[in-house]
Amino acid sequence: MRKSVLMVIADIFRWIIALITLPVIVWLLFLFFMYPFEWLLSISTNWWFYFYILFWFIVSPTIIGLIIFFGLLIFSLATYLIRQRVVYAILLSLAILGLVGFCIYGAWSDNVGFSWEVYRYAILNKIIFTFLILSLLLIPLALMSSD
Repeated sequence: MRKSVLMVIADIFRWIIALITLPVIVWLLFLFFMYPFEWLLSISTNWWFYFYILFWFIVSPTIIGLIIFFGLLIFSLATYLIRQRVVYAILLSLAILGLVGFCIYGAWSDNVGFSWEVYRYAILNKIIFTFLILSLLLIPLALMSSD
């Protein structure tokens, strides 16, 4: 009896820590995506248009793979604390869905300004950004299939 009460108390504290770290995890995923994307975009928009398109056609799958890798790495470190991986994966999926929705809204509306919107090929930059930010939704799929 005493051991089960201690387990419940420990689970409550673990979940508090896990829920506090959830926004940090989602923010880290966004940073792992945004900084390389913005840096590559600032370099590639100075190129000739066809090299720009070819570069993003080649680099996009690599960025998507890195995003999924970092997402799974951060998630595995976070779920080390708790035993209910599926529930935490669902919460993380909802948080990532909110982040993706905010980013797409920000990219296509004038209410949120990204620094890369002043570069050449503005519409194409938004399309590439939308495609790549939607790839964050592959993280929940990889989480659910890893169990």
